[in-house]
Amino acid sequence: MGSYSEEKFFLRNILNKIAVKEAIVSPKISIIVVTLNSEKNIANCLFSLAEQTLKEIEVIVIDRGSTDDTLNLLAVFEQVDARFKVIRQNKLDIFEAKNKGIEIARGDYISFVDTESFVKENTFKKLYSTAIKTNHSKIGTFVLSKKNKLKYKIQYVKISKYKQKGT
Repeated sequence: MGSYSEEKFFLRNILNKIAVKEAIVSPKISIIVVTLNSEKNIANCLFSLAEQTLKEIEVIVIDRGSTDDTLNLLAVFEQVDARFKVIRQNKLDIFEAKNKGIEIARGDYISFVDTESFVKENTFKKLYSTAIKTNHSKIGTFVLSKKNKLKYKIQYVKISKYKQKGT
């Protein structure tokens, strides 16, 4: 591609088509993404979250001190889509970063997504629906129900890496 400013412009234009412009007051799911020097993967991961059919989500990205262009890419998502919040926390280990995300999370459920993951667009809608119907505190990629106050217990199911063709 061309210059960095052209790439940012291209990214912003695509994201503008799917972004949510107003903040979600009561998110159903808080999705926590921990990153460190993830410029090669982070845009695909975050686009897959922006495209979720369940719009009542918040995406909390904890950056642990990236020195590549990760922060510039994160800034575009945070500026364009109100559901994205970027927290810069240098020198946290991965578990401290996840705990920081849990502290900030406002959703009824919490999920962790790896920066290398691509999440199919209806994943969180299906999982949320199943969790509500069955009254589970842990379903698929869901981890904790904040209502059950399991806030600081790091128990999680890593989200599967989805392929474009199916689950």
